Amino acid sequence: DDIYVRYQSFSTQSKLEEAMQKMDPYKIDIGAVYCHWPNQHNTVKSGSFQALEKELVFDIDMTDYNDVRSCCTAADICPKYWTLMTIALCILDRALRGESKEKKGDLISRMHTFILLGQDILSSKEAADKVLALVKELLHACLAAINNSTFYHQTTAKGHYFEKEIMWQYCYPWVDVNVSKGVNHLLKSPFSVHPKTGRISVPIDLRELDRFDPCDVPTISLICEELDRPKTAGGREGRTQGKAGERWKRDYKRTSLGKYVKLLDEFLEGMARSRKGEYLKKSDLQKDF
Repeated sequence: DDIYVRYQSFSTQSKLEEAMQKMDPYKIDIGAVYCHWPNQHNTVKSGSFQALEKELVFDIDMTDYNDVRSCCTAADICPKYWTLMTIALCILDRALRGESKEKKGDLISRMHTFILLGQDILSSKEAADKVLALVKELLHACLAAINNSTFYHQTTAKGHYFEKEIMWQYCYPWVDVNVSKGVNHLLKSPFSVHPKTGRISVPIDLRELDRFDPCDVPTISLICEELDRPKTAGGREGRTQGKAGERWKRDYKRTSLGKYVKLLDEFLEGMARSRKGEYLKKSDLQKDF
């Protein structure tokens, strides 16, 4: 049986590394930011230990799309189905950043490709009934608002209103809202290993989203194999006689994880610069020099 050790906290990176080497955890989950040090939660007054905030997370469960896809099922992934995840990422990115109409047009094109080319949404009577029920619902909505001339003209002016609405219904991200709003929800750490497939959880570069293939994500067995390969003579990536952390920093660059670690580092550096800028702006407003 799994043993969960919760409310761990560390004041420095070295202490975290020491604990990981000592405990050798099967996996690491990340919790919220609390009003007190989590490892001291038993020393504070009952009720005063509260979670304050956590990272904003959008959790999309692939199995929630089983009613939509006709290519693969459950946790299986194929290129046709991954188009759905690509669309979901584009929608979330656009919602968070805000994009131009050109980006919106590209998004509609992606959904159109998925619906008309990638998946046969009329492949069975059950699937066809779902589409017809959706069309019936849209027709009722239009008839209910028929007296509103502005709404009516706006709706009828859009030649493919029903088609686009169906695409949105099928392709819009199916987000688990409880994960996003639940402050106490634990998050998997980056580079976690999937217990069934052995694939490693890696960050995705949205600039390279169209070229990302989830089946090419490195597995834990591949990383072990890459680490066991002989070092190149005279190379800068060989092992050092210094601290373990310094040795690891060179070793991971020899593996397929190197580019993903670099991507995460760049993301974190950007966040640090942004936060520093916010602190400086706040300091200027408060005249705190």
